[in-house]
Amino acid sequence: MDYDWQQIFKSKTNKELYDIVKGKVVLSESAVKFAKLELEKRNFDFNNMEANKKGWKLSNLIEEEHNAQLEINGRRFIYIPLKVYLLIISAFVLIYFYLNHFTETKFDDGLLITYIITITILVMFNNFIHLKQVKAHKERMKKIQEIKSELEEKELLKKGSPIQIDMHKHYEKEKEGFNTIRIFYIGVLIILTIVLIIKAILEFI
Repeated sequence: MDYDWQQIFKSKTNKELYDIVKGKVVLSESAVKFAKLELEKRNFDFNNMEANKKGWKLSNLIEEEHNAQLEINGRRFIYIPLKVYLLIISAFVLIYFYLNHFTETKFDDGLLITYIITITILVMFNNFIHLKQVKAHKERMKKIQEIKSELEEKELLKKGSPIQIDMHKHYEKEKEGFNTIRIFYIGVLIILTIVLIIKAILEFI
């Protein structure tokens, strides 16, 4: 089967094309030739691989930060201060004391101890994950700023530069991937909703 490599490679990032040229991705000689031609069209500097690699590293860090933020927003661990933890424990102890002494409901003291231990473990785990997320975020942002400053100092990130264009292409591919995942989840939800509606109609009939 013949492939239109020239058209296919237009949507590839410089890193993907470079890996093809260097043989890290096994393709035909014709494909390698078109990959190199595409890089040359983009004014890819084969003699400044250090800058190119830093550009790729920057793109990967930014993508990693976007993914982390999506995960945090979807499953955010908010730091729980000591006073909030003590308030939760105190509220349960008061409810436990009231039920045990002013109502006919009686609970074993082991339940109170189990609750306190469980809440303590959950709060500690939550705060550990929160601090871990914050630390990772700060380290990523520090690396991103360091690489950006270095590339900007050499004017390699100015608008229209090969590295800047490639970073934008990388971002577009990342966004396309997110859209694909979003469409998949929406499709699954729609199918499940239809199945539940049909099930409800059949049961009603």
